[in-house]
Amino acid sequence: MELKIAGREPNSIVDGLGMRYVIFFQGCPHHCHGCHNMETWNIKGGISSSIENEINLIEKYIGYIDGITISGGDPFFQYENLLALTKAIKQAYNLNIWVYTGYTLEEIQSNNMSEGLDYIDVLVDGKFIQSQKSPKLPFVGSSNQRVIRLR
Repeated sequence: MELKIAGREPNSIVDGLGMRYVIFFQGCPHHCHGCHNMETWNIKGGISSSIENEINLIEKYIGYIDGITISGGDPFFQYENLLALTKAIKQAYNLNIWVYTGYTLEEIQSNNMSEGLDYIDVLVDGKFIQSQKSPKLPFVGSSNQRVIRLR
């Protein structure tokens, strides 16, 4: 299974609680005005990787990180890859997983992507809306976005 990855940040403190290892998925259909990751929009950009490669890269940081954050682009744009990766992370390391998406929880549930939620601990949902931007809100870019604890 080939993942399209825009990049990785092994030491983030802004993409969820604690020290996070962040994987940025490539590809996003939302094209939010004011997006800070526009280079991730095109699914043909980024680099190719595999679930096995990502698991091996994460292994180097076990003991130093509090969890994994998957962002983008939009991880649900590569739904099958997101499901496979989150399942593999849980099986290998049982780490806390946050996922950022422009889809709402309700859209995910109504588009037959609910199984993708099974391995996610916290979902940050909703498109970024420039007019609702607020640097004072923790872990979100605009006030319409929600931090939803799934487990």
